[in-house]
Amino acid sequence: MLQNWVFLPDGRQVAGNRILRGKAARQIGAELAARVAARALDASRMEVGGNPIYTVTPEPADSDHLFSAAMEVLADPALTPESCATTRYLLFQAPRAKKGSDAVTRTYTVAVGAGLLGTDAPALPADIDLRCYVLGQETAPRTAVSNPGA
Repeated sequence: MLQNWVFLPDGRQVAGNRILRGKAARQIGAELAARVAARALDASRMEVGGNPIYTVTPEPADSDHLFSAAMEVLADPALTPESCATTRYLLFQAPRAKKGSDAVTRTYTVAVGAGLLGTDAPALPADIDLRCYVLGQETAPRTAVSNPGA
């Protein structure tokens, strides 16, 4: 299990997403399939075999702290491309919905970045969600700012 620890702009540290593999991932896969089957849905089409990897969202309280911090950064009149990219990282660590949150975060951060920073808005790499999940807080935001047009 890889636990993403996120430092908020005010210095607090909160738990972000967790990435599970091995035994922990197989256990989560089995639990997910059981929950789907318990709702009388077809769990046979779920891919839970092999060596799965799952991303697990933070507890609701931690997600709320991450989301609030992101909104505070966006509200700062001194917003920069770097702080805008940091906001994107915070939002990918704090999904607001179980399904579709990656697409919503992409759309939201592009629109807000363009609205607040114009042509200085950070680039949106095609794999930004994956970068935010696995590269960590120091690296993921920099990849968006340092790769213009990505």
